[in-house]
Amino acid sequence: KVVPIEPVAIHEARLWLKQKIGQTFGDFFLRIYSEYQNQRQFLPTANDAGIRSLRRIALDYIVCADNEENASLAFDHYNSADNMTDLWSALVILNETNTEFRRRALDDFATRYENDNLVLDKWLMLEATHMQPSTLDRVKDLLSHEKYNDRNPNKIRALIGAFAAQNIIGFHQISGAGYEFVAEQILEIDKINPQVASRLTGAFQQWSKYDAERKEMMHRQLIRIRNTDDMSEDVMEIVSKSLISARL
Repeated sequence: KVVPIEPVAIHEARLWLKQKIGQTFGDFFLRIYSEYQNQRQFLPTANDAGIRSLRRIALDYIVCADNEENASLAFDHYNSADNMTDLWSALVILNETNTEFRRRALDDFATRYENDNLVLDKWLMLEATHMQPSTLDRVKDLLSHEKYNDRNPNKIRALIGAFAAQNIIGFHQISGAGYEFVAEQILEIDKINPQVASRLTGAFQQWSKYDAERKEMMHRQLIRIRNTDDMSEDVMEIVSKSLISARL
């Protein structure tokens, strides 16, 4: 028997386990993080890269164990970083929290790299993948941000693509608002760039494997797209294959 996918339950179970590991081995992770603090200038050697990776993992578990208490440590990590690897590691960790430190770090990052389009794509991706129901509203707001361009495939993938593919809480929220939003974007983007729209449509391909409520809502959006006039062949191919595969 095939067990339906319950995305939010899976996410919560994973988060619970990660928190328990962080809480159980908190002293160990803190010791690792402190002992391997690098006082030297950044070096791109394998040994130094390994140390940075080890500290990132330790910091991740420390913060996950207690967001409110330990997020400041990740914020300090962000502020003291002298390389993009450490800077990005801290941002990713903070992005899994719902603290003031996350907002401050992301705002600083966006300002610091406001003239670097490639780095700003990373910022858009973090904004889109923050695991909170409210992230959908944030993504909608960012559609009108001066640095977002709805004709730039990279920007679309960084914001809407990341939300649909990686934000379990936002995209799969039980209200169906995440599905509706992505479907609306597919309809709009298809008029400009069918290839990008078809890739976004892929977020609905596994619709039949989800729990009953989400399955029905995702199916509804696929039908909505299929019944829209003048849809591109690129999108229609993905929609048709998705609907047919569910009947096999």
